[in-house]
Amino acid sequence: GRGIRWLVTLCGSIQQLVMENDRRLLGVSDEEDEDNEETPRPPQDPQELAQRRDRDWRSFQALTKLIPGLKQKISERSESLRTHYYTHLISGANSARSDDHSRAKPKIAEWINARPGVTEAQRLTLSIRDGRGLQHDLTGRLLCPIRYDWDDLSVRAKVRDELDGYSASSDYWIRCLYEGEEGDLRDVEKGFLRSQLLVKASTPPLSLGPLKF
Repeated sequence: GRGIRWLVTLCGSIQQLVMENDRRLLGVSDEEDEDNEETPRPPQDPQELAQRRDRDWRSFQALTKLIPGLKQKISERSESLRTHYYTHLISGANSARSDDHSRAKPKIAEWINARPGVTEAQRLTLSIRDGRGLQHDLTGRLLCPIRYDWDDLSVRAKVRDELDGYSASSDYWIRCLYEGEEGDLRDVEKGFLRSQLLVKASTPPLSLGPLKF
């Protein structure tokens, strides 16, 4: 179930992926598909719609590699049994994701502790999370939005106290998500989601290596 959350349901629900595969097998056109929908959707850009459907179909192909015999299982079951089966798959995927989160917490602390220049007083305790967040100099820097200069002690104090104009809780552009943990306010997407910590933590599962296909 681990691969379902990592690779498949990033794009949509399992039902959505199966429906796209069925649509292609039946040769249903975009116009016919829209006519068959009970709840009309707002107009979509044809290119975006094609990209979404291609993505759903590729995700379905990945799903069939993760779960041998999937096509036969869903073709032999009624709609209600198929829904129950999908629920069972997602339940297993959620359990695997929870396990990955449990593995990640101490691992991330280990990686931060291993950084050059980290003092004994700054080291994070692996078993508990007390004292982390913005109040800790190391994790605070990682959670600080790129718009603020964490090295400026006066700015750091304002971020920690969330004074007007210095809130970190509603800002997505935080340092731990950026390559080199530095971002460019003129181009916030440059280096975004490319930080070393994020890449290491996103290699599924942490202790078992990447998924094979």
